[in-house]
Amino acid sequence: MTDRRPMGRPPKARMLYYDDARHAYLYTVEPPPEELDVLHPVDVISNSMVDTFVFGLGIGRTMSYGTQVGEIWFDGAEDHVANWRARETVLSLLDQGRDPLRMLIDRAHHHGMDFYASLRLAANNLPEDPVRPDFSAPEARQERFALIEEAVTRYGVDGVELDCAYEPNSDPVFRPEHVDAGLVILTDFVRQVRELVDEAARRRGRPIALGVRVLPTPAGNQKAGLDVPVWLEEDLVDFIVPIFYVDENMDQNLPFEALSQLAHRHDCYVYPGVRPFYRKDPDRQSASPAMYRAAATNFLHKGADALYMMQLNWPYCTVEDDTRVLLSYIGDMELMHRRSRHYFITPRLEQAAIWDYTSPLPMELAVVGDGAGQSFTMYVGDDLPTVRRQGLLRSVTLRLHIDNVSRHDCVEVSVNGQQLPASTRTWDPVGYSYAWIGYPLWEILPQSGPNTIEVVLRSRPAQLGGPITLAEAELFVDFVQQRNRSPFDQWS
Repeated sequence: MTDRRPMGRPPKARMLYYDDARHAYLYTVEPPPEELDVLHPVDVISNSMVDTFVFGLGIGRTMSYGTQVGEIWFDGAEDHVANWRARETVLSLLDQGRDPLRMLIDRAHHHGMDFYASLRLAANNLPEDPVRPDFSAPEARQERFALIEEAVTRYGVDGVELDCAYEPNSDPVFRPEHVDAGLVILTDFVRQVRELVDEAARRRGRPIALGVRVLPTPAGNQKAGLDVPVWLEEDLVDFIVPIFYVDENMDQNLPFEALSQLAHRHDCYVYPGVRPFYRKDPDRQSASPAMYRAAATNFLHKGADALYMMQLNWPYCTVEDDTRVLLSYIGDMELMHRRSRHYFITPRLEQAAIWDYTSPLPMELAVVGDGAGQSFTMYVGDDLPTVRRQGLLRSVTLRLHIDNVSRHDCVEVSVNGQQLPASTRTWDPVGYSYAWIGYPLWEILPQSGPNTIEVVLRSRPAQLGGPITLAEAELFVDFVQQRNRSPFDQWS
């Protein structure tokens, strides 16, 4: 393939970290801010694997810096204290002759990081219009392009990210009636941004990255008006970020494989977004380090070139010592060697199904007698049979959360066609209504890649009715840390 870049291609990132300018930054700072408060979003992730800081320029039409082509953070009276803090912080800095965006860019470079500006294409709330237009409106595209041009030419950012995936249900780039035309409109817009970036790269004498956030599947992108195959065929983008918003739950099985294969055929990097929650609702359970390691293992095995970390510990996004440790190794398979994994299946989200993105669980089980059961796929990036042969595997446990289940229900479970022995099964009831059923695995291990888990309900007690539901599935993997050491010496 002929390389059309005037200054070559930007280098592959090692790890990207996104800050939306609000939750970990402007909402928390009391105006007027101390300088270290302004620099904190960059400082707190320095000296880690993060080499690319991605910064959300603003919300809607209002920007978090001294823009000369857009609006500065919510001009006017503000009833919410967080938005008031944000606006007054930005204005107080500008009154002192200091632009917060310039300060963050310089600080990122001080720490050896590239600085990418991220802009949501769908957030174009034009005040003169009672109904917000979508991206088919020329004025919406002009407003976004001016902000991108300013970030590239006036501020000198190292890369630009076009966020085409933000809230596709409530705030889509194109409304359904505009999607067909939008495929052409958005592609033309990406071409214009590519030309802008290439011209700036010529003047600087070094490459400037252009990337896009997109939905995880080709069909979902097509439905949203995102013609990703054309962008790749025309060599318009340097990286793609497969992601899905709405609930912010981590999905270790994010189905971006088809996009990854297509992108790599066109020398485009793939940086899948890693979300921060195990279960956001109802009580905001953050993902554990073992869950992050499992997600990283799967994503890298599926073809990710680097991980795109999405504000850990949301909504306050604090980066404490345990998070800094995580960021020091999470994107490197060698550094994750022998550290435990916690794989799990993310529950189905109905808002995602229309975008060709779904999950097999929860799954209602029916009594089938001698018939076949129901199955789902669990992706496991680790090569567990090889680790076992090396003598480095300590334990593997498959656990299934089944609702309305009794010990008298006859439930059989198979992994890749091999039935698991009921004799080793554990039963952990939770309250009166459900139980976790556990299977220690050793002779029968998941393979590296997709694994088929079949659950068969052979029979139920005659007088026990109601649905029985497979709600969750998870896999715990523990490794031997060092040979000839105590078995209690394990990574957390």
